[in-house]
Amino acid sequence: MHGESVEAKASQAAKTGQFFQLAIPANALHDPDPGDSLSYKIRLADGSSLPDWLSFYPVNRMLSGTPGHADLGELRIKVIAIPRGPAEAVWQKKIV
Repeated sequence: MHGESVEAKASQAAKTGQFFQLAIPANALHDPDPGDSLSYKIRLADGSSLPDWLSFYPVNRMLSGTPGHADLGELRIKVIAIPRGPAEAVWQKKIV
């Protein structure tokens, strides 16, 4: 797998006080090496951890949570796929 970064085409809206859920598409990141399995981790685009209201479930590549009033603003996230080996691929998404 060669390192790659893919920007998602559209933003996803999260509304204050409402449950938010975003599935990272299975084909968003792939490993061209047959038989390799991927593990996933997620960070904000600047490398910092997700805010407390937002959780990531790597088994099904699902982000979810409920933002509060103090959570207003834009988040840029990146999902990192890690194969067995030294390379990684990155998928990015903006949440507003």
